[in-house]
Amino acid sequence: MSYPDGSFSLHGRSDDVLNVNGHRVGTGQIEASILRDKLRPDSPIGNCIIVGVEDEMTGQTPWAFLTLMPGSKFLPTDQRNLENNCAVDVGEYAIPSEFIVVDDIPETLTGKYMRRIV
Repeated sequence: MSYPDGSFSLHGRSDDVLNVNGHRVGTGQIEASILRDKLRPDSPIGNCIIVGVEDEMTGQTPWAFLTLMPGSKFLPTDQRNLENNCAVDVGEYAIPSEFIVVDDIPETLTGKYMRRIV
């Protein structure tokens, strides 16, 4: 659900497999592709999770929620690097339509990400 001020909320379950334009892709595949950016010495990426969001055109679209390394900024060139990683590693259909920087990613006590409440 989106709101007039530009904010949004996601409700319900979050699957580990998305159906994007008929392609079944695991959230872990996209996350691994994004986290590969950490191999660059100047990468701002701390961590990420992928959540599938309903989309009228494709069925679902991935959204990336990112945490950054302390003192880092997420620049347009960083986003292009992440998009390129996704296109090369998984396919262009796996490129997240949104990259959202957040302060923290919710986890359970055992360290599993809680995508459903993002």
